[in-house]
Amino acid sequence: FLRKTVLVIAAKKASSSATEGRVCTYSAVDKKSAALVEVNSETDFAARSEKFQDLVVSVTGASLDLLKPSGTDISIDELYKAQIKSTSGSECSVQDALHELVTSIRENLRLRRSSVLSVDQGVVSSYVHNEVERAGGNPQSRLGRIACLVALKSSSPNTDAF
Repeated sequence: FLRKTVLVIAAKKASSSATEGRVCTYSAVDKKSAALVEVNSETDFAARSEKFQDLVVSVTGASLDLLKPSGTDISIDELYKAQIKSTSGSECSVQDALHELVTSIRENLRLRRSSVLSVDQGVVSSYVHNEVERAGGNPQSRLGRIACLVALKSSSPNTDAF
């Protein structure tokens, strides 16, 4: 019953315009790869909520986990199937986590785009404009309104400056 209710609410909200939201970058510990994901919501109010921001960080982390050996981007369909922790703490697919949050905040959410960048030698860094300060946030993730990833290929072992 609960699952049907979640799907009904998500279906009703799917036609609503989702043009606000956040982008998130998530860097690997070794700084050789990073992911960038954009998730949209109907209002900036929803995008500022802790649950929404936690979900965006989780989805971005999942995107980085799905990095293909060829370094090619993951499709949105593949990302929807990835497993993450939902806002309630249970393990589920990205699509189910989005539906759960739609039910909670009563706004349409849309996973708009995703990109992953990696290098064999060098470093991948990110820039986030209007970065959101998050208490207890993951140091590997950065959340904001505009972001980009930059890859520097270098054989130099000194990449700490980046």
